[in-house]
Amino acid sequence: MSGTIVGNLDAEEELTGGKARLPARVLDAISAAATLLRVFASPGDRLWTPAPVEDARVAEVEWLPRCQPVTGPLEDVDPGDRLLAWCETPRVAALRATLSRSATAATGHGAIVSAASPATLWEIPPPPADVVRRANHRELALEIAREHGIALDGSRMIDSIGALEAHLARGGAALSGTGRWVVKAPWSAAGRWRRVGGPGPLDDTARRAIENLLERSGALLFEPWLERVDDLGATALVVGEGLAQIGFHRQDVDGYGRFRGVRLRRDRDAAPWLSSAERDAVEGALAAVGDRLRAIGYRGPLTIDGWRYRSREGEIRLHPLGEINARITFGLVARALLERLHESVPLGADDEGTLGVGGGTRTAEPPPGLVVPLVHATEHSSFRVALHVEQGYNAG
Repeated sequence: MSGTIVGNLDAEEELTGGKARLPARVLDAISAAATLLRVFASPGDRLWTPAPVEDARVAEVEWLPRCQPVTGPLEDVDPGDRLLAWCETPRVAALRATLSRSATAATGHGAIVSAASPATLWEIPPPPADVVRRANHRELALEIAREHGIALDGSRMIDSIGALEAHLARGGAALSGTGRWVVKAPWSAAGRWRRVGGPGPLDDTARRAIENLLERSGALLFEPWLERVDDLGATALVVGEGLAQIGFHRQDVDGYGRFRGVRLRRDRDAAPWLSSAERDAVEGALAAVGDRLRAIGYRGPLTIDGWRYRSREGEIRLHPLGEINARITFGLVARALLERLHESVPLGADDEGTLGVGGGTRTAEPPPGLVVPLVHATEHSSFRVALHVEQGYNAG
């Protein structure tokens, strides 16, 4: 039995309506990053990416299978016997309908959830694409945060320039302390499709940019612009009538909101970067999101993102629910990579793994310890990925 992994890291574009073509450099980066999904593969599986990826870019790793690369129109792909997608979308659902057989027994690796649930990513019945669209909409995250008293003051959905200006006039950005704010598209990733503004009135350039975003998305999430000091997340699986919690991680994000990496302990239950109260808040938010997603018919992988920020009074505060990702995420991929590595090179519970993503001129010094290249840069692209493992991680 062989199957296909769909590395549709451009899923947000399809959920929005497919009105925009991603730049070539973005397609290159997300396609290269999609090759990390081989961590969920078995030998013989295929891996579809939005754009071709040179064979030389995919590092040879003894403990990872090397999938058969596939690209081109997704509707022309032969999915084989089973299918796993980064995110369920209408195009994925259409492809799933062509499966050559209905396989109920998983042959995927499955170690990612073995300690939390008998299910695997391959075995969970996929949710309808319209449910996934609703689950990933920023408005749902805002609704849940409001219901549980953890929404940021001033956050709201806006559907016009007039609504934005009226909200600003009422002090919608007061929480930031600087009068700055940000509007974000309902479905977006890696800092794409957003606009930062303030203080002061909108100029013509900002007005046109926001009008374009509104035309593309219909509505935008408004938030006060906060000084983030730490980004974090928690992963789980929504399965049956329960929630299988998988683990916690920290995220490296640059000043433009672009994802740069994930850091996590080999021990799934460990999160030394969180105080007891913060951990309770994150777990409470994860449970609340799991309950809501289950109620609307979603089953599958889930990651919530949150962050610490510096208040206008100078205090460090936690916002435990900033975003819902009802799909595979790099937090989940990093966990799977670390666990699969552990089967080949036994790691200590206190060891920390860092899935580092780089590109352009930015180069971060890796932590000491084991370094496993996963995606190589080439003369045509500087995008690269490596897994670093540091022994004896010190939470302080």
